Amino acid sequence: MGQIAENLAKNMKKRRKKIGWTQQDLAEKCEYSLENIKRIETAKNFVSEEGLDRIATALNIEPSLLLAGPKTQRFSGELTTSECCEILAKLEGTEPLRRSLALAILFDDRSILPPLSEDMEAELLGFAKAD
Repeated sequence: MGQIAENLAKNMKKRRKKIGWTQQDLAEKCEYSLENIKRIETAKNFVSEEGLDRIATALNIEPSLLLAGPKTQRFSGELTTSECCEILAKLEGTEPLRRSLALAILFDDRSILPPLSEDMEAELLGFAKAD
């Protein structure tokens, strides 16, 4: 398969493990067979748009984040000015590191972030998505 399938495989597995689920748990939550989940997580199968939505919903993550590669522009062109202003208003009073992460995602500029461990980045990405 291609790079997007590899991104999906990596991000799906990482998120599933972060939640503490087995492949069987994920299969049950999104109504896929265990074999299909295994094949998706090894980039041997890809999913339809509906399938991607089912997996993303089960994992409580935006579908675009499942497909994102390390240098993918996650939000470019997807947010209006008013949506950006709403996000910035919600960030008032949040911890500086979390605010920095949200702004880095919003403006697709990781250079404003201090170095993060993989676990910390995953935790903060979940925070940024939730708000």
